[in-house]
Amino acid sequence: MIHLYYEALRGFRRRTGFAVILFTLSGLFESFGIAALLPFLQGSLKGEGNKEYFGLRGDDLAFAALVAVIVLGVLAAVLRYVADLRLYRLQADLEASLRDRMANALLQMRWTSFLRMSFGEAAKAVITDGQGVGLGTAGLVNGLGFAAIAFVFVVVAATISLEMTGATLVFGAVIAGVYKVSGRKAEQRGRLLVDQATRVTDVTEGMFNNFKFHRSTGVRNAVLSDANKVYRDWADDFVRVCRFQPATRMAFDIAGLAFIAATLAISVLVLDNSATEAFVFLALFYRLAPKLQQAQQGLLVAKAHGAWWSAWNERYLHAVAEIDDRRGAAALEQVPKIELNDVSFSYPGREVTAIEQVSWTLEAGACLALVGESGSGKTTVLDLVTGLLEPAGGTIQLDGIDQHALDIDAWQRSIGVVIQDSPVFFGTVLENVAWGAEPDRARAQRCLEQANAAAVVAALPEGLDTHVGLHGSRLSGGQRQRLALARALYREPLLLVLDEATSALDAASEQAIQSALSRLKGTCSIILVAHRLKTVEMADTIVVLAGGRVVEAGTWTELERAGGTFRRMLTAQGNEPRTADA
Repeated sequence: MIHLYYEALRGFRRRTGFAVILFTLSGLFESFGIAALLPFLQGSLKGEGNKEYFGLRGDDLAFAALVAVIVLGVLAAVLRYVADLRLYRLQADLEASLRDRMANALLQMRWTSFLRMSFGEAAKAVITDGQGVGLGTAGLVNGLGFAAIAFVFVVVAATISLEMTGATLVFGAVIAGVYKVSGRKAEQRGRLLVDQATRVTDVTEGMFNNFKFHRSTGVRNAVLSDANKVYRDWADDFVRVCRFQPATRMAFDIAGLAFIAATLAISVLVLDNSATEAFVFLALFYRLAPKLQQAQQGLLVAKAHGAWWSAWNERYLHAVAEIDDRRGAAALEQVPKIELNDVSFSYPGREVTAIEQVSWTLEAGACLALVGESGSGKTTVLDLVTGLLEPAGGTIQLDGIDQHALDIDAWQRSIGVVIQDSPVFFGTVLENVAWGAEPDRARAQRCLEQANAAAVVAALPEGLDTHVGLHGSRLSGGQRQRLALARALYREPLLLVLDEATSALDAASEQAIQSALSRLKGTCSIILVAHRLKTVEMADTIVVLAGGRVVEAGTWTELERAGGTFRRMLTAQGNEPRTADA
C-alpha cells in the first residue's frame, strides 16, 4: 500500500518523513516517561528493595523519577501537537497540489477530448479525488507514525519484561491479521464509493443548472426523487466503507481487556513477577494499545482511500496525454488578416465531416459574418479560428503565419468572445466586465457604453459595484449579453467573435450595438455568427455555409441579388429584398 501513495506524495516525501519522525519522537518520550514510573515506585514503595538508579535511591530517586515522568510527558505532548499540525498542513497542501495539477491538465486538454467528459467526471477529478487522496495520505502517515510509536513502546517494554513483551507481540500479530482482512474489504468498498461520487456530482450539477426549468415545469418532486436515490446510494456505500473502523475498534477493545486480565494474572499469580513491574508494563500496554489501534485505523483509512489515488492518477495521466501541445513561438501584435485555405475537420467518432474545404479571407479590421442553418458548421469554423480545434486538412493563416507556428495561448488572450449563453460570474458588474484582468472603473464604464449597457448599470442599486447574483440572476437575458459584450471589449481584442451575441436583445438595443460594432471596425477584426440575418447586415463579407461547405460568399447586396441560398433564407425570415433581381 505504501508504494501506492509513494507517487502521490511526490514533492511531499521529506515532509511526510519528518511528520513520521515527530510521531516517533513523541512516542519515545512518552514511553520513557511511563518507564520512569518503575524507579519512582521502587524508590517510594516499601518491599520493592533498595534499588539505585544513577546514584539515586529512596525519596531522591522517587522525586527525580516523578520529574522525569512529567517532563517527558510534556515533551511528548508538544511533539505530538507539532506532528499533528504538520500532518494537517501536509494533507491540505497535497489536496491543493493535486487539484491544481488536475485542473491545469484538464484546462489544457484538446477540446474534442474534453467534450467527451461529463461535468461530474471533471468535478470529481478536481475536487473529490484530491480530497480522497488527502484523507488517505493522512491515514497513511497517521498509521506509520503510530506504528513507529508502538514499536518504540515495545522496545521499552522489552527492557521491563521479555515474557510480557512476547505476549504483546502475539496480540499485535492477531491485530495485524484483523487489519489485513478488514483492509481488503474496505478497499473494495472504497472503489465502489469512487464510482458513486461521479453520479452524485452529475445529478447535483444537472439539478441546479436546470433549476428554472425544473421549478417552472412542476417537475421538482421528480428531480428530487432521482437525486435523493443517488444521495442515498452514496450514503449507504459510505457507511459500508466506514463501518470497518468501529467494528475493528470494538474487537480491539474487547481483545485488549482480555489480554490485560490474562497478562496480569499470569505474571503475578503464575510467574510470581514483581507487582511493580507488572503495573508499569500494563501502564505501557495501556498506552500502547491505543497506538496500535490508531495505527490500524490509519492504515485502514489509507487502504480504503487508495482507490481515490488510482482514480485521480488514471484521469490525470489521460488528461496529460490529451494536452494540446501546440505551442508555437510566434505572437501577433496587430490586428491580423485571417485566411482559411481549404480547411476541413471531422469530430472524433463521427462519420459525417463537420466542415470540408472551407476557404475565406477576413481583412484586418474588417467584419465577416457566417450564416447558415443549424449544423452547417458555423461554430466549428469559429472554434478552428480561435484555436480550440486544429484543422484536419488545409491551413489557417494569420498575417501569413500558419496557426501551428503561433503561440495559441497568446492568440486566444487577444480574442474577445461573446456566445449566445455567455457566462456571468458571481460578483459585481465591475468584476464581471474586467474578468481575468485588473479592474479599471473608467475603462469598464467605457466598454459598457460601447455595449449599450451603461444605462442599465446606472439604474442598478450600486452601479458598477452591484452584485449580479448566481449566474447573473438579477439581470435579464439581454442585459447579460450586453454585459458579456462589454467584457469582450474590455480585453481590447485583436479579434472580436460574436456567436448569436444579440439573440436576446430587442430591436432597438440590437441596432445600438450594431452601431457600436461598426465604430469598432478598423480597431479589431470582427466575426459574426447569427441566424437572424438582419444582424449581419453590417458585415463586409457574408459567408453562407450549408452541409459544412461554403455555398456563397459576398456582400449583403451581392448575395441578395444573386438569388441563391442567402436570398431564400432572407425570404424565409420575412425580409423583403431591397434590390431588384439582376
